[in-house]
Amino acid sequence: MNQSNQYSYCNVEGMTDVGCKRKANEDWLAQFECQNGLVAVVCDGMGGHVGGAVASHIAVETIQQFLETTYFNDPRQAIVEACDAANAAILQRTTQQPELKGMGSTCVMLIVRDGKVYIGSVGDSRIYLIRSKTITQLTRDQSYVQMLVDAGEITKEQAEHHPRKNEILNALGIATMQPATVLPDAISPEAGDCFLLCSDGLSGMVPDRDILHVASDQTRMTQRERVATLIKRARENGGLDNITCTIVEFAVTPGNSGLSVSAPITASMSNKKRWIYILLAVLLVVLLGAGGYALGRMSVEEEQVESTDDTDDEDINAGDDASSDASEDVSDDVSDDASGDKSNETGSGESSDDNEEQGDKGSGDDTSTPGADNGSSAAGAQSDNKPPQGSKEEAERKNSTGKSSQKRH
Repeated sequence: MNQSNQYSYCNVEGMTDVGCKRKANEDWLAQFECQNGLVAVVCDGMGGHVGGAVASHIAVETIQQFLETTYFNDPRQAIVEACDAANAAILQRTTQQPELKGMGSTCVMLIVRDGKVYIGSVGDSRIYLIRSKTITQLTRDQSYVQMLVDAGEITKEQAEHHPRKNEILNALGIATMQPATVLPDAISPEAGDCFLLCSDGLSGMVPDRDILHVASDQTRMTQRERVATLIKRARENGGLDNITCTIVEFAVTPGNSGLSVSAPITASMSNKKRWIYILLAVLLVVLLGAGGYALGRMSVEEEQVESTDDTDDEDINAGDDASSDASEDVSDDVSDDASGDKSNETGSGESSDDNEEQGDKGSGDDTSTPGADNGSSAAGAQSDNKPPQGSKEEAERKNSTGKSSQKRH
């Protein structure tokens, strides 16, 4: 059987054979993928060569249809309810065809999901685990001889040859059927593990040690060759019953190879919602964190801008103060210069008048006449009554007046 990539870490091979004594093959088997996982099932029919074949086919077909249409969170529950559905289907057929009354079937089922193995059984068909050159029977026969073994009345070796070893205590197709016995714990497979499902046509004909020898010979034989060899061994040992064998082999340890061990697609869909919620929650946290970071950045930037504005205002105020001081200094300098110039002009005018008066007096002294003194005094009095003038023309006019007056005298 070719598995999808979802179950690429394991492979399933199975065969069935009529054996050497029976006219018809009442065994049936199937392996398929569905929403509940990768499933392998073997059924051994009973109730005559017609009824037994019908019962085993009904059982396998019902189990496959049931698991393909009904999803279970727990594969162990899937095994139990699939077997119940098969039991009901067989009973219904007997009501429709009374000639088939008394038919039934054993069943062993294995489901691989999420890298784990789940098993269950009804009747005396078996599942073995071959690991590290050892063989372990995972199921317990629901048979008369097994009851004797459990009670300590006979040994396991004696049970293999007991005349009533084919009597079973539980089966699909009986009204009092007990629910399938399911291994309580899932098995974690390892690289090289072989899970072998078989009817009693193999386990009753081939000893466990020979099954181990053939099934574990992985280097010299392919998986299909090992299945064929085991059936051949059963035939060689008598082939008293129909012979069915299926091997589910794990090439690698699921989860350690980088290969997917996820549940089937429909199961994953139920998990997708959970992952979507988780991703949304993570996204919300990221967005909130980013928003808080952005707000923090904006606050810091606003503070920086306000600080920069305050600094600029201080610089502007300082510049205005400096400009005001400079203007006041310039005004003071200009005022000082203007005052100085005006003072100088006033001083120059007064000095010029004094010089002129001295010049006039000097001229009067030189004439030594009474008339000259009177004229000079009159000219000086006249000059004192006028406001001081700093111009050169006024000085010349005064000199001319003095000279004219001196000439008249």
